[in-house]
Amino acid sequence: MADSPVTGIKPGLNPTHTLGSRPENMGLMEFEIDAAYASDIGLGTIVAYTDVANDGAADGTLVAGLAGDGRDPVGVCRGVSYVRPADGEPVEGKFYPGGLNPVENAKIKVQAAVDRTFITRGNADISAVIPGQIYAMEASSINVATGHETALVDIAGGVTAGNDSIDVEIVKILDSRNLPEARVLEVRLARHEFDR
Repeated sequence: MADSPVTGIKPGLNPTHTLGSRPENMGLMEFEIDAAYASDIGLGTIVAYTDVANDGAADGTLVAGLAGDGRDPVGVCRGVSYVRPADGEPVEGKFYPGGLNPVENAKIKVQAAVDRTFITRGNADISAVIPGQIYAMEASSINVATGHETALVDIAGGVTAGNDSIDVEIVKILDSRNLPEARVLEVRLARHEFDR
């Protein structure tokens, strides 16, 4: 396990590498956000297709992944754009405030590569965590001041079966010190819509 300090890690999923490759954090795809979607989506939020069948056939729109949804994630939000209903102004940013009905041209930029890895932190001591184990992310929560997802890997909740869109596989332990600012992990999505 790594024991050197790793600092400045934001909550949520922060892009880092592709497995077995050089540092890589590009490769964005653009999708529409479900027009009736009432929840926030921020930088680092795991997203999945709106339709439960997991194939995008209904309308191809995305929503934030949820515990128990059984969906395969499409990727991780890296930005949004929409037309603000109140004044018709176009907005490009990190944060989509849900419930802006009716929203026009709501789009989400997603890192959708199957082998993408991310840096994040655990919500509890990670000294017993082993690469290859699967844990859920905490419930999505957006810091509206920064636009960043604040969810951490739910170490306290224990290992999961990997059946939900918010499940992540541990790739590497980067800072195992049991301090809230440490507990740094490299993870990848445990399931993926484009890897079936």
